Formats: sequence, structure tokens, C-alpha cells
Amino acid sequence: MAVFVDALRRYPTEAIDPPARKYGDQWCHMGADTEDELLRAAARLKIPIRHIQDHHARFKPHFDLTPSRRAQAVKNGAEELGARAYIKRALVNESDYPAPTEGAGASAGEPQPNP
Repeated sequence: MAVFVDALRRYPTEAIDPPARKYGDQWCHMGADTEDELLRAAARLKIPIRHIQDHHARFKPHFDLTPSRRAQAVKNGAEELGARAYIKRALVNESDYPAPTEGAGASAGEPQPNP
């Protein structure tokens, strides 16, 4: 069981909720194997539970993190994952993860989580 984060990404301003725009345009996701682990990790980062992102049926709940909170999560033991590995771990059913097609690049067919 583990807490994990993906890489920071830049998001266009219009893709960021207006109240969160003051924190910048770089964000990542923090997920966990269980919701209890996720909530404990969020509490250690002092993230209010109301900020949990649980709006996509295929993905486990997650929190969006700023660069400083991501760094603290990693310091607290969060596992750093690449995009494909994060998505696979974040799926409710890993069997939903598409197998790469022959000759496809690293991002071909890669589902994108909601920020």
C-alpha cells in the first residue's frame, strides 16, 4: 500500500478552478492505494478534505498538489510515478488500462486523468 504522485504539469488558466488560480499553473495529482492512506497523506499536508477530487468513476479519488506540496508529499514518502504508471495505479480497475498498441509512442492511447 502506498501514496503516489505524478509529475508536475502546466495547465492553461481556464482549466484551473478560479479560486485555485492564485496558486499558479503547475499541478500534479496525489493518489493512494486506499482512500484511508490518501486522507492521512492529505492531513499531513494540511489539505482540507473538501479539496478531494472524486469526480471520475474510472479513477480513485485524488488531490491536486502545488509544487511545494508535491515536494512535501515526496519528503513524507510518496512514490514518484511517471504518467503511465500513475494512471494505471489510479484506475479503480487496473484491467481498464489499455495495452500499448504495437509501434505506438509512449503517449499513444494514454488516458488523461482530470486535474
